[in-house]
Amino acid sequence: MLDDVSRRVCSIIDPAELTRNTHPSPEWRSGAEDAFTNIGNVIDELNADVGIYESACGIGEGDLDAEDRLMLWSIMKEYENDGIHLPSSVRDEAVGIKGRITNLETEYVREAGRGGVFLYEDKGGWGGRIFGVDTMRAIGEAAGGDRKEQIEGGVYGVTEGWFSGNMIRLVHEEGVRREVYYHSHCSAPGNLEVLEELRRERNELARVTGYGDWCEKAVKGKMAEGRVRGFLEKCKGKAKRGWKVRDGGKGGGRSEATTYCLAESY
Repeated sequence: MLDDVSRRVCSIIDPAELTRNTHPSPEWRSGAEDAFTNIGNVIDELNADVGIYESACGIGEGDLDAEDRLMLWSIMKEYENDGIHLPSSVRDEAVGIKGRITNLETEYVREAGRGGVFLYEDKGGWGGRIFGVDTMRAIGEAAGGDRKEQIEGGVYGVTEGWFSGNMIRLVHEEGVRREVYYHSHCSAPGNLEVLEELRRERNELARVTGYGDWCEKAVKGKMAEGRVRGFLEKCKGKAKRGWKVRDGGKGGGRSEATTYCLAESY
C-alpha cells in the first residue's frame, strides 16, 4: 500500500519538479512551482497520518523477511523523526512549519533562477567548447543588444546551474572558474534573507519535534551506530597500518599510501 501511495504521489511531484526547473515558459514554471508546493503539503500531511503509522506498528516482524523488516524499520524511523508519536497539537504545528519550509525552499529556487545573464572574460573559448558555439551565441542574443559592458574576450554566461556548474567543474583556467563562481553565487542577494528565515524555521521544526537544533534532526538515523560503527572503527585501525612515510631525500619527506586491502585482514 505504501509503495502504491508513493508511486502515485511521485508521478505528480516529479514532473512538477522537472518542469519548474527546466521549462522555457515562465507561466509553466510558475504553475509547476504551485503544483510542487501543493503536493509537498499533501506529502507532509501523509507523513503526519497516525493511521498509516499505527498500521505499520501493528505489523508483526515474524510475518516479514529480512528485506521487508529493514524497510519497515526505515519507515518507522522516518515517521518518528517527523514527530508522528507526539500529541496531535504538536503534529499539526510541525505540519504547518514544514509547509512554510517548503515555500521558502521554492522561493529560494525561484530567486536563484532570476539572476540572468552576466559578462565574463573567456579568451580560451571554454563556453563554446563545452556547450557549443550556437548555445553561447544564443545566450548572448538573450542578453539583449542594449548591454554596454564590453571587455576583450568577453562572453555572456547565465547563472543557472547547468551552465555555472559545468563551467566550474570542467574549465581549467582558474580566472574563468572564479568569475563564473562569483557571478552565479552573487546573482540573488535577496536569498540571504530567505536562507536566514529558512534557518529559523528548520530550527523551530527541530525544537517542536524534540531535537536541540536542525543539525541534530538532520543527521538522526544517518550516522553510523552500533555494530556498523564498531566495524568502521575496526577498519580504521587496520587501515592506519597501511600508511608509511618514505624519506624523499634532500627534498624532504613525503607521505605515501601503500596499496592495502582490508579484505586480506579478515
